[in-house]
Amino acid sequence: MFSKLCTMSNTIYVNEIFETVQGEASYTGTPAVFVRLQGCPVGCPWCDTKHTWEVELDKQVAPAIMLLKDEDAPTFAKFTVDDLIECLDQFTARH
Repeated sequence: MFSKLCTMSNTIYVNEIFETVQGEASYTGTPAVFVRLQGCPVGCPWCDTKHTWEVELDKQVAPAIMLLKDEDAPTFAKFTVDDLIECLDQFTARH
């Protein structure tokens, strides 16, 4: 499973990143930044994000374009781990 998400070049496919409020367990109501990955091979029948299952390279967009998404779509951006951490730091710096 991990091989679909990352390559030897230390990259990860990200479908979307957004701010939300945790809705489950002991952290309910806590602000959170959510990172939805692209490329899940499990195929759970109850999944509500089936658009993230496949990695179709023609759906790859620039990270800046991916961050502008406002609806579910199979487009994704490729991030290095360091670039993803930097992006997440920008979300937390706003608060």
